[in-house]
Order: sequence, then structure tokens, then C-alpha cells
Amino acid sequence: TAAVARSVPCLTTVQALAAAVQGIDALNHGDVDVRSLQEHAERLISAVRAQFGALGTEVSTASVTASVPSAVPMT
Repeated sequence: TAAVARSVPCLTTVQALAAAVQGIDALNHGDVDVRSLQEHAERLISAVRAQFGALGTEVSTASVTASVPSAVPMT
């Protein structure tokens, strides 16, 4: 399409739009960070375990990954 030929981003889902907005916001605030998917997953698992650990609840890796939303949240 003409947009692709001119290097204009074409976002077709709400999740893609949310990710683009978060990326632009991070660039504007200097909060850009690069990490592997494994590092990202480890941070998510640690955060969920810390939340539930404070409640005295043990959390498995499978339950953490099942509870993490697949869509990018709108803030």
C-alpha cells in the first residue's frame, strides 16, 4: 500500500496502538530499556510472586504465565 511504501506505520489492532503509544511515551521520557523475552518473563514472574508472597500464597510459574494478560494494557 501507499502507507507502507512511504514508511508510515499501519496499526490494525488496539494492542498494537497501545504498544506504539507506550513506546513513544518511553522514548519521550528516556525510559527505553532493551531486554530479552526471558528477562521480561523473569521480571513478571518475580513481580507476581512478590505480590502473592506478601499474602502468604505460593505461586507456580505456570499459574503466573496463565495470569499475565496477553494484551498491552492501556494506561
